[in-house]
Amino acid sequence: MKKMIMVLGGVLLLASCNTKTTTVTEVAHEVTGGINAEIIPFDFKETTAEADLIAHLTIRNQVEEAKVVKGRSIPYTLFNAEVKEVYKGEVTTKEIVIKQEGDSEWVVNNSKLFEAGEEYILFLKKTAEIRGDFWIIGAETGTFRVLDQDTVAKLLMPIAELKDIEVVASKRDPKVDSLIDELNDNGKEIQMINKDKLIGKIKAEENGKKDN
Repeated sequence: MKKMIMVLGGVLLLASCNTKTTTVTEVAHEVTGGINAEIIPFDFKETTAEADLIAHLTIRNQVEEAKVVKGRSIPYTLFNAEVKEVYKGEVTTKEIVIKQEGDSEWVVNNSKLFEAGEEYILFLKKTAEIRGDFWIIGAETGTFRVLDQDTVAKLLMPIAELKDIEVVASKRDPKVDSLIDELNDNGKEIQMINKDKLIGKIKAEENGKKDN
């Protein structure tokens, strides 16, 4: 395994919780076969307001890998994704291209790359670059894996804002538990959420903003 030292002095990182940027002197350090970068907490209310698109997507296939985003050294991978349902924003095509941090060589914060057939609810921001249509706000902290028709897994860092819509183990489909073990192989704390209630919260935030 190769090693990598990343020090991003003065690099502007897009924050997941608001529309501002944060200047970080050092956000990553040496790891074996991967990159440990700063994790910015996911704020549900502010991220919902910031997102250009919130949608239920199915990953179709990997498009390409790239090494640089506006001078940054963090690699990323592009994926084609089918839009199954939109909760905020608009799209003119049934397929979009999304960016995920990491590639086949470098894993960012032990987060595995998407695989074909997986389904997610993602909070997305339009990219100003030529490659890709959207990037994921908050990276893995803003990634919600759809496990079945009732259950969604927030893959990193549970938040209090979603505590009231968690799905307790006794009410989960047993098939979901095997998926949870697979997702939690790196010891991450996963938040299990009711899918319909998550969508309801997203729509409530949008309706409340319109009312104001």
